[in-house]
Amino acid sequence: MNSFSFSIVDNDVLIAELLNYYCENSKQLNLLNSFTDGNLFIDYLKSGTEVPDVVIIELKLTTIKVVDLIAFLQNEYPNVKIIVMTSVYKPEFIGSLFRAGVNAFISKSISVTYLIDILKEVNEKGFYFTEEQLDIMKNQISSKVPKPIVNDNEKLTDREIEVLDLICKQYTTNDIAERLFITKRTVEGHRSNLLLKSCTKNTVGLVIWAMQNSILDFNKYEVFY
Repeated sequence: MNSFSFSIVDNDVLIAELLNYYCENSKQLNLLNSFTDGNLFIDYLKSGTEVPDVVIIELKLTTIKVVDLIAFLQNEYPNVKIIVMTSVYKPEFIGSLFRAGVNAFISKSISVTYLIDILKEVNEKGFYFTEEQLDIMKNQISSKVPKPIVNDNEKLTDREIEVLDLICKQYTTNDIAERLFITKRTVEGHRSNLLLKSCTKNTVGLVIWAMQNSILDFNKYEVFY
């Protein structure tokens, strides 16, 4: 696995301290910085310094609405993957958060080692779903379907459907390339075409689009971790 950096935006500094302790001896994870104020995180990004690969955001920030921070990241830094974490986990938030572009929604009650595993999963594969979350989303995101495929140029090819299926199974680019006997560049080309045809911005949006439009049978996807 390649190394990657992440930031934390949380009212409580304890999680940042714990993660920093775990990352000190890690060659893969780099805790870039942490903020208790979401506006300061935005100022940091605007300063033009290093942008994290992943950011962990507390759902109940006191200085900025989390939906506004997510929207800012989606518009200005779409490549930054977002993990929303909360001490009051409510399933009814799942659909709207993933539809907004969040890559994972987790409870603060999990262990630090489990959180690190999720961080790696999100960075490498683009999203993290549990089986329960997948079942809930099937009901929560059925409305407001994005722009459908309307002409032959927008229809998915058989190869694109193969790639989409493997993306939904959380295969990495390398895994897909090896499984389909194609190059990583070809996989990325198919991924770009899928995003274009689905009018989505990231992997999570692509998976949700496939679910909404019944492109794949999501009953066969049991667990996403």
